[in-house]
Amino acid sequence: MSEELIQRVIDINLIGVLHGSRAFLPRLVKSGEGALINISSLNGFAGMPGLPIYCATKFGVRGLTEALRADALLHGDPVQIVCVHPGGIKTNIARANVGSLSELPPETRELRSRHLDFYENKLLTYPADKAARDILHGVARGKSRIVITRQAKTLDWITRLFPSGYLKILNKHMQRELFADT
Repeated sequence: MSEELIQRVIDINLIGVLHGSRAFLPRLVKSGEGALINISSLNGFAGMPGLPIYCATKFGVRGLTEALRADALLHGDPVQIVCVHPGGIKTNIARANVGSLSELPPETRELRSRHLDFYENKLLTYPADKAARDILHGVARGKSRIVITRQAKTLDWITRLFPSGYLKILNKHMQRELFADT
């Protein structure tokens, strides 16, 4: 990734959430109610191959949100602070962020194309409107951590059960999926 692209991902995924939290949290505290909802990702609790900067920003959103929640609890602030960890929500995010495949070197173009197909056809399948309802339902139930999609819930448990071994499990699964027909 270029320095510019790295900075763009950090600015959007982490700095944007930081600025949003700084803008709205004081108003929520002053009002005496409400919820600050920050969107992380399943990549906020599991590293993924090929996504180090994205994962770093999503881990950062998780850490930021948990620290804000800790501060609110310490000070008795009447605000719910929520971190959402969605899995594959059906949006155009993968294709929009991959850039032009034709601009990639030939040795990485095919693998990137396989990654994209894998994400779009196997992971990005959960309807966005259902994800929104799941978030609202979780907030209504007072949850501070909302994990959406079967894949995200499974990965969450795998990372908890095998904190130092989940990457081997994940990579074995991805190799099967990405290189099944080669």
